[in-house]
Amino acid sequence: MSTKSIVYLVLLALLVFWTVGAYNRLVRLKNAVAREFASVDAQLRLRHEQLAQLLQMTGPRLTEQFVSGVSEGLSRAVSACEAARAKPSDGPTAAALDEAERSLDEQLALLWRHPVAREAFHTDPGLRLVTDELKLIEGKLGFVAEPFNRAVQAFNEAQSEFPTVLIARIFGFWTLTPLRLSENSASRDALRLLA
Repeated sequence: MSTKSIVYLVLLALLVFWTVGAYNRLVRLKNAVAREFASVDAQLRLRHEQLAQLLQMTGPRLTEQFVSGVSEGLSRAVSACEAARAKPSDGPTAAALDEAERSLDEQLALLWRHPVAREAFHTDPGLRLVTDELKLIEGKLGFVAEPFNRAVQAFNEAQSEFPTVLIARIFGFWTLTPLRLSENSASRDALRLLA
């Protein structure tokens, strides 16, 4: 065996070890994203349950068209959350969840500002209790999303570095979307007006 052949074998072995190492690092970071999603998922599920209860309580007092808009937004958010629960480290799934939560935030802001709903929130103790619980949940969402977003950022940075980006593309690792739950403030701002 010539020296040239040995050099090529050593280079090939280094390339294989580097490829395996880069792949394992991406898998480890992607698994970290999935682990961190569990806390976000738990908080979103609580929020969705409270919102469903709220809609049942306020529904009879509001117009059907108004309630259906909020109900549709909640339905989309619940579906997106279920999809993300199945694949928490999938880029398009996380982006769909982020968009659904943003849309739900806007719908909820309309609900909190609706005059009939505002009156009901002030006069009905049951609604007040649900609303107070939602305020607590809303306040926690941004904090719960922080570790998830840090894990997403670490993954995105790792998979975009050259030459790891080549391994990422070959094995189907794509950029992930952070959850901007702390930026969805329309609902929180409107909720504060109820106090």
